[in-house]
Amino acid sequence: MNYWFLTACFFVGVSASSTMGPIFIMTFNNSAVKGFLKGFFTALGAALGDGLLIFLGLAGTLAMLQKSATYQVIIDLVGGSLLLLYGLKLLFHQKPGQPNAMPLTANSLLLSASKSFMATVINPLTILFFMFAGAQVLPAGKQALATSDLIFGSLLTILGSLVILTVVAYIASSIGKVMKPDKLKLVGTITACIMLTVGSFFFFDALKVIVQVIRE
Repeated sequence: MNYWFLTACFFVGVSASSTMGPIFIMTFNNSAVKGFLKGFFTALGAALGDGLLIFLGLAGTLAMLQKSATYQVIIDLVGGSLLLLYGLKLLFHQKPGQPNAMPLTANSLLLSASKSFMATVINPLTILFFMFAGAQVLPAGKQALATSDLIFGSLLTILGSLVILTVVAYIASSIGKVMKPDKLKLVGTITACIMLTVGSFFFFDALKVIVQVIRE
């Protein structure tokens, strides 16, 4: 077993989740407003998404898909639209003054995990990151990996991502307990604005490419 490879996969997960992107902010916001458990399931969904992407990156699937202009446009449109939807929903449906009014249910926790999973696997920047990360952590001289290496590498990436985001969730939930409702609302508004900005960029970039194709 190649321990250097597994260690590299772990730190790929750490790197992916440490950036101040939509998932980091989403985890922080959910934890601050609705508590650690909500934030943890948000982190779990994102970590599973990272595991899937590193698996595809190591297998060479992402590099192959990136060569397709159609694929890039679809990912930009879907990813941008989803981030816009999340941002708008968060912006107009905040209830920070009642963080514990609605008890968390298994369905709500699974929904949080599903949302963060989808936001991860269709985020164009995240896909690009794992495409390059997959190529970088491949053992020297190997063009392909055994299925067991792909699985263990993906699991280590999930673990690395989950460790960082769980720490974020814990810190945010602790901060949320002492923050006033207006401050919690501000956190939610900042989160929504970041998602709307990133989503708008990808959405309009996809539209620009479509217009160029039509003109040609």
